[in-house]
Amino acid sequence: MNTTGPTHIVFTHGDTFYAPPPPPPPRVDDRIRDASAAMEANRRVEETNRQVREMEDRRRETEHRLQEERDRQSRQRMQEQQIQEAERQGRDLQEASRQAHERMRRNAEELRSLDRDLTRLREVHRELATLADPLPAPRSLIDQHRSWWGLRLNTGQLAGRLASLAQANPEYVSRVLAELSGRHAGDTVLRLADQLEDDQIKSLSQSPAGRQLLIQMLGHLHYPRSGRITYNIIRIINIMSPSHQRLREEPWVSDPRVQAALERSGTSLQRAELGADSYIFDEYAVVINEIPRELDLSRLVTAMAAGINEFAESSRFDMLTRFQRRAADRPPTIGELIDIDISGPDDGTVMLVELTDSRFVYQTVATSPHETGAHPEFGAREFGIERLDGDSAILYTRGFSRGDWLIKAANEFTGPVSIPSMLQRWAWQSLLDGASHAIGRQWPIRTAPATWWFVGYDEPR
Repeated sequence: MNTTGPTHIVFTHGDTFYAPPPPPPPRVDDRIRDASAAMEANRRVEETNRQVREMEDRRRETEHRLQEERDRQSRQRMQEQQIQEAERQGRDLQEASRQAHERMRRNAEELRSLDRDLTRLREVHRELATLADPLPAPRSLIDQHRSWWGLRLNTGQLAGRLASLAQANPEYVSRVLAELSGRHAGDTVLRLADQLEDDQIKSLSQSPAGRQLLIQMLGHLHYPRSGRITYNIIRIINIMSPSHQRLREEPWVSDPRVQAALERSGTSLQRAELGADSYIFDEYAVVINEIPRELDLSRLVTAMAAGINEFAESSRFDMLTRFQRRAADRPPTIGELIDIDISGPDDGTVMLVELTDSRFVYQTVATSPHETGAHPEFGAREFGIERLDGDSAILYTRGFSRGDWLIKAANEFTGPVSIPSMLQRWAWQSLLDGASHAIGRQWPIRTAPATWWFVGYDEPR
């Protein structure tokens, strides 16, 4: 096929046909409309894609939430299982605790029964020993150790005989010592103290009769002036009463809590070594008989530490001494200060330096002059409760202190029965008397009358 022009087509057979005219070019409006349609289509496509993406996002978020819900439900099931397991273990622990308390109660009953049997056996043993080797009357035993027609008493031999009897029959030894007087009493007690071993003293201190014998011995060693007597005083007291050994050593001096409280309050400890008078050991106590072993004795200590006057409920003690905690609205804490209104013009302040379930300790401190100033005593005092053999316990206050120069002058002028000493003795006796009656009103227990003792010594020069 050959072409001769743009308007016709010539075929080889000679026939000529004219082609239709080309379509007219599109107008501008049509092009604009087509472009707008294309843009709208693209917009719709993009919108559709956006909606698809959002739906995908929502689907993923829904799947994530579903997974979180499944995880939460799984955790909840695990927690429920743990709670059920804990409840089961709690029930098991409660049952074990109940069984343990029941065993403790039975053991306590058995122990009390054994203590009573042991006490009866000891009494029978003493009675049999008396029947087998009847002891002479105390005066007769003393006369057996006299020579030179009764003018000279061999205190060494008498002390040896008493040392052999002290463990089994402390009451008899006490009666013998009561028959002695003056130099003979002091020499015999000193030699008896030399011959008693530490474990014998410890055993004596665990029974009321033995403890009374030791206190009687300390009374005969009152205000000694020799190193040997001082040594025996300190040895007996340290074995009989570890409290006094601790009061003498003052371990709380290095306690950071005490040091911080001293710095914060601007006070200083009045240690016993800084005093002027003789060193004094003392104890005021109430023996509680037939006390149940399940009774929590720390309740007594807590009540006393929270307020000594309120615990004693004694008008006479309130008249002689009034303790006022500066932080009375809070539980007792190490380092707190307690002001003491002492009968007379000279008041004082103490600091709580030790606190446990069985005891607490006050140490005298010096405050600024516009407060209470210096305390008339230098040293510390412990309040507490401890069990003895059997079903008995002792509620006590024990002190180790020295007076200031005014108390020293009063004691040198009037002796150990000076007015400050008598007031202090009356105060502590009133405290324990009141406490014994208060305890008897609150708990079904029996208390014996309050006892007290004190012994002084000077460091040998």
